Amino acid sequence: MLTLELEPEIEMTLNAVAEKEHRSPSEIIKQLINFYLKEKKESDLLIDIAKTLPKIAYFENQDPLELQKAMRDETEGEKLLAVLKKTGFLGSLPDVPDLSVNYKEHLDWSDKI
Repeated sequence: MLTLELEPEIEMTLNAVAEKEHRSPSEIIKQLINFYLKEKKESDLLIDIAKTLPKIAYFENQDPLELQKAMRDETEGEKLLAVLKKTGFLGSLPDVPDLSVNYKEHLDWSDKI
């Protein structure tokens, strides 16, 4: 048997809940402890599962908090620009003032002939 000292407010709340549910305060406390232990066990299981996941080489030498901050600070336009540069879909030409008029002169047609 275990004796608990509860603050008066908590004791009143416990007694009110027990009376409303037609149960003893002891039964309510047992139920709460069992619920807590079940939740704790499930939480521990998730941690165990996470530990078994394969390591991703890309993240090995990076601080996760810094990576998350960088991702959070990056705007949608910056994300798009980075993807376009990485995939090669973004390129540039030297400064050509009338590019919108004579852009065809600057295109590479070698793969079209």
